[in-house]
Amino acid sequence: MKKKLFTLLTLALAVCSGAWAADVYKISFNGKNEEFKNGESVTAGTYFSWNSSKHNFNTKFNGCTYDGVSYTSGLKMEGDTKVSWTSTAEATVTIVQSKWSENTIKLDGTALELASAESITGGYVHTITDVAAGSHSVTRGSGENGIFAIIVEYTGTVLTQLTAPSITFDATSGEVTIGAVTNATKVTYTTDGSDPTSESTEYTAPFTAADGTVVKAIAIGDQTAYSNSDVASETVLLETATIETPVINQFNGTVAITCATINTTIKYSIDGGATYQDYTRAFTLSADAEVKAKAIRGSKESEVATAAVTVVPANPATTKTILMGFGSFTVDSNKKYIMTGNAGDAAEGYTLTIDNTGKSWSELTNTKLTMTQNGNVERTAIKLSNGAKNILTLPTGVKATRITIYSVINSGYSETARTCYWKEFNGENIDGSNVPMGAWNDVTDRTTNPDVRVFPLTGEETEITFTNAGEQLGFVIALDVIEAPVAITPTYAKTTYVTTKVLDFSSVEGLKAYVATAASAGKVTLSEVAAVPAGTPLMLIGTANTEYTVPVTATATAPATNMFRAGDDGTTVFDGSTFDYILYSDGLFYQIGSGTVASTKAYLHCETDPTTSGSRSLAISFGNETTGISNVNANVKENSYYDLQGRSVAQPQKGLYIVNGKKVIIK
Repeated sequence: MKKKLFTLLTLALAVCSGAWAADVYKISFNGKNEEFKNGESVTAGTYFSWNSSKHNFNTKFNGCTYDGVSYTSGLKMEGDTKVSWTSTAEATVTIVQSKWSENTIKLDGTALELASAESITGGYVHTITDVAAGSHSVTRGSGENGIFAIIVEYTGTVLTQLTAPSITFDATSGEVTIGAVTNATKVTYTTDGSDPTSESTEYTAPFTAADGTVVKAIAIGDQTAYSNSDVASETVLLETATIETPVINQFNGTVAITCATINTTIKYSIDGGATYQDYTRAFTLSADAEVKAKAIRGSKESEVATAAVTVVPANPATTKTILMGFGSFTVDSNKKYIMTGNAGDAAEGYTLTIDNTGKSWSELTNTKLTMTQNGNVERTAIKLSNGAKNILTLPTGVKATRITIYSVINSGYSETARTCYWKEFNGENIDGSNVPMGAWNDVTDRTTNPDVRVFPLTGEETEITFTNAGEQLGFVIALDVIEAPVAITPTYAKTTYVTTKVLDFSSVEGLKAYVATAASAGKVTLSEVAAVPAGTPLMLIGTANTEYTVPVTATATAPATNMFRAGDDGTTVFDGSTFDYILYSDGLFYQIGSGTVASTKAYLHCETDPTTSGSRSLAISFGNETTGISNVNANVKENSYYDLQGRSVAQPQKGLYIVNGKKVIIK
């Protein structure tokens, strides 16, 4: 008997071609049919190229050599990936797969163990003989699997495939009729959703089925001249059925709506029922709302379900939101299950670790998720293996108050319902199956409308953990935090300073912050401020060499007027041609003759000359009160020496002092 050979999937460098029979062989990949005919070739980039963006058909597998052909790319199987075909004769099926640690795959639901596979360069070969004519499929069993090729070699007589039986039903009574098929030995059926076989219930007469019943039927051939048909399927929908009221499930502001009645359209409202929109998948609210939902099928509607949904509010003490994606971190080249925040990024000081050292991080290629509740900022998704626990370690002094996780499931089309959710957060088990994620990578708006989950935190200072259940996914993070306070130790009682964070001086005992609001007639006028933005140049007045702890706050408004400017570490070089002044240790501002100002210090900038005739210095004024080297306390002792901070000096050394209200220099 002459064998017929055809390759269902060969993504190879070499062109695979053959003199096939005139039959048209069909292959479906998760529901999309492809066909090729006598003399056609199957090459990478043409066959199955329609789905390459979703399933990484060009993933490298370190080179695999089998049967004289070198394969350098293949199909990466994730989620419910399925390759199916129909054989018209008994055959030997050869499956070439990659060498991965978790790479069990299944033929028609039966796992193919590596123990029975032939080891080859870069992969394994499974050879399964006496595979009956009919419909077959290869699916993944566990982990991430790679398939280079599926080759079907006919060893038996080519059979004629029977026509699939017709299934009809009466929409009033629910009576189901299955049509006869010419040349079939019998027709069998199921009503539990499973595919029928020759061992299933034989159809002999019409039967009654309830609303929503999925009836499947197959024509059985004699396997001598005729092979089994494809499976036919029909869902019984009764006009008399009651449409069940939808069920609204929620978790921290995320809402999922289901209806027990099959084939219904669910609509929901968040404005008290004034307007309704189609429900497609779980969504997360940004504010508390009353959610209403109803189910519709044909002209019939269910009763309206109502639920009060409460979101996780932002902690009022929160000072900053840290946005983190793949580009925020660098993967450790030696330990790829560890990522550290990049210098200069908001994630600097943070670390991400996977608890399973057998797992590793990577970028979810070409997937930037829009952080819809954080200003619609985009971040590249971090690719996470299924079932892996993430450990986010915080920098010292930071307290976390809330975390928002944006996710997209990295899987393909499915013929069955799929479930993926966060099953653990900070050591707490979560029954997230009632609110499954809906942003799969086959959803059109998956990047601009990702799955959003919000979790409250109570000031965690060390680490946060979260673990997913179900499929592999990509995610980004928005972490609300209270930042550590800033320690400031002024060298002098009066000093200039430039804030690095949003600081609040209002509750700091012994230290006050000022901005300059005017300068003229030999004095600069200061106004006290409380909370100021990062980068604000100030003058601080306190006790020299005393450490002050200044809290970081969430927001602050920049002062309306501030004549202080921040230094720039030498970018600006002063030459005395402008009216710019720096604070000296004597508490006066002197015009800058030459030099530069450090970025941590401030200087006073005036548009016109603010000094009096013959003077280059400015004293400090708080409204009508002026203080400076020329203004000395009236209670000082005559002929006594005082330093520039107003302290009495019994034995003055070299330096500048105040005696009887005048400057005295001891050399």
